[in-house]
Amino acid sequence: MKLTQENIQQLDKRLQVSGIKYLDVRVELIDHLVTEYEAMDNAQDWNLFVKNRLPWCKKVMKDKSKTTHWSYQRSLWKTFFEILKETRVLFGIIFFIGLMFFIRPWLTDGQYFMALILPMLTFLIWQIALMVKNGLGKEKRNSCISAKYLFNIFALPNLILYLLNLLLQLNRDLVLNQFFIIPYVIFGSLLGLAAIRLFKKKRDVVIAEYNKLVQYSL
Repeated sequence: MKLTQENIQQLDKRLQVSGIKYLDVRVELIDHLVTEYEAMDNAQDWNLFVKNRLPWCKKVMKDKSKTTHWSYQRSLWKTFFEILKETRVLFGIIFFIGLMFFIRPWLTDGQYFMALILPMLTFLIWQIALMVKNGLGKEKRNSCISAKYLFNIFALPNLILYLLNLLLQLNRDLVLNQFFIIPYVIFGSLLGLAAIRLFKKKRDVVIAEYNKLVQYSL
């Protein structure tokens, strides 16, 4: 039995009322339920079908939140290496290296360290802003990515920054060695940029799929 667009929109609202907030989860559930229902030879009442399947939907949501998505990490590394191929990024790296060597004689160790990690801190603040907006926003565009996905793509860049702070306490001389700290910061910064790009790409894909499936305008 072919469902109408109104049926699909009603399903979307039922899922929202049931506590399934994020679009990426709802898109998967809507697509599955619609396909399942339309493939039935003797389809039961649509509203009854949805009511009976809601417990399963909630279970899927919980299982999804507990699953570690290693594919997200693979996507993160793929995006990282794509960024390395960009000409403007390579010029930016060269400029950063030259600047850090140039300003070193005029700064104290503390000032130099802060200047070095500024790019990493910038991307960290950007990531936090995206997470807060995505988690607290009421508009569909601001609640399109599940918290689990955000954790998976932002965890590694933040771990790089945490390890740097740990290394500073264990071996200050190593951290302030330009031939160690500059490549480390470049690596951490590009990984942070890759995470942000991956998030935005995922968000755009989810919104496009949602619009196509439910035909709402975000």
